[in-house]
Amino acid sequence: MNKTTIKILMGMALLSSLQAAEAELDEKSKKPKFADRNTFYLGVGYQLSAINTSFSTESINKSYFMTGNGFGVVLGGKFVAKTQAVEHVGFRYGLFYDQTFSSHKSYISTYGLEFSGLWDAFNSPKMFLGLEFGLGIAGATYMPGGAMHGIIAQYLGKENSLFQLLVKVGFRFGFFHNEITFGLKFPVIPNKKTEITDGLSATALWQRLPVAYFNYIYNF
Repeated sequence: MNKTTIKILMGMALLSSLQAAEAELDEKSKKPKFADRNTFYLGVGYQLSAINTSFSTESINKSYFMTGNGFGVVLGGKFVAKTQAVEHVGFRYGLFYDQTFSSHKSYISTYGLEFSGLWDAFNSPKMFLGLEFGLGIAGATYMPGGAMHGIIAQYLGKENSLFQLLVKVGFRFGFFHNEITFGLKFPVIPNKKTEITDGLSATALWQRLPVAYFNYIYNF
């Protein structure tokens, strides 16, 4: 074996070693794809809440407490930070619609924009677990119904809408495409309306109490 052949073999061995080291470095530098990631989402869920209602005139003073069941729909996008220092932090934004059916056939529809900060206690390529803190900017429409609320409808109309703010806190966990969230929503603004009818002042107060929600979300 001459010197030229030896040099060629040594060069090939060195090149192979460098290529292997480079491939190993690239593999280590590649960040795994986490389950909680940037995506668009669509979700539906169940809601349990209550409505506190009072109605008063000079001669009438009544109040009602109604439990409510309903559903919610959410649609939007999610952003999760990729920088190592803040990789457990994210942001979710979208549209939502909530519908509550009460025990006295009175309804509340809430609809608007929702923004949530996300924090992952655990986020691996297979699953994630964390918290969400949100704010909803919404409109709410109250629809009194049933014999007990006939007088409210008579004085103040069958539909009443107002601006509403919702504060949300909850837990979330998921497996890449599938996600479960549950927690509480707190409506901030009560619906208080006063009208003068036939010389009488009538005041109605509708207040949706904190809402427990349970959502299934599909991440595309």
